Amino acid sequence: GRALSKEDINSIRAFLLLSAKQSVMKYKVTEIEDISSILCYLVTNTCEDHVVDMLQLLLALTAEHSAVLPRFDELGGVKVLLLLLKQESETVRIFALKTLGSYLAACPPKQSNKLLTKSGLFGIIAESLASKSDVVTIATYNALFELMIDHISRQRNADKFMDIDPDSIIKYPREYFALSEGLDL
Repeated sequence: GRALSKEDINSIRAFLLLSAKQSVMKYKVTEIEDISSILCYLVTNTCEDHVVDMLQLLLALTAEHSAVLPRFDELGGVKVLLLLLKQESETVRIFALKTLGSYLAACPPKQSNKLLTKSGLFGIIAESLASKSDVVTIATYNALFELMIDHISRQRNADKFMDIDPDSIIKYPREYFALSEGLDL
């Protein structure tokens, strides 16, 4: 037979990721192996398209399925996302930011507060992003803005600055200074 085209392979990969998502979402309790597999894949894979696809899966899971959060915590998911912020690919960095934002929005306030204050999360984010570029692109700015207002989209917006909803409130005002100082905003 003929070799599969890139489009065919992408379609098969999309179907497999959808099947994996549905499998995880089907149960009230997420198995540690499910999240462990995703995090290991993110750390070991070097293909940008595959990593972005898996980050989009994790973004959807953290946003839609609260049973993922305890396993994500248990396995050091935040550390994996912070590691991905040091990747060369801006798209990987953006989806790592979005997944981190989705996680922060979904986890209990006490836990997100602990993460923000004790670890200096936004300072680490700024440091990681600054190590890769002297310039904050529109796409990175938009992802950071989404994180700050706690409204995470699932798309990468690189064409224009986000439209600001007049009802938007910066959820992490103190942490804004760590970001702005670290990134020279």
